[in-house]
Amino acid sequence: MSTIAVVLSVLLALVFLAAGAGKFSGSELAKGTPEHLGISPSFYKLGGVLELLAALGLVLAALGVVPELLGALAAFGLGGLMLGAVALHQRAGDSFAPGKENPSPSAPALILLIISLVTGALILS
Repeated sequence: MSTIAVVLSVLLALVFLAAGAGKFSGSELAKGTPEHLGISPSFYKLGGVLELLAALGLVLAALGVVPELLGALAAFGLGGLMLGAVALHQRAGDSFAPGKENPSPSAPALILLIISLVTGALILS
């Protein structure tokens, strides 16, 4: 795996470790987001579990513990999750920029979608 793929894998893993753990934190954001997006809290937590598992896959692949293909699949899986997140945010009426009427913008999910796909492609190259 190239150095850039390892760096992106580790950065993505850190972001999604935080995001996945945040879905279980019990904070107001973790409580309000599923309602805002029109999904159940259990579905929201399932997304968190998938984020944590994918982050683990990225780290293990970057360390060479598991095949690189698993890391690429984890990155592409995160891309799929982020595609779903963008769709949910758009359905909820969120724009890409934060604001008083838009506390939950979809731009971070779109950016992470792109980074995830690029990381997966770099891992495979």
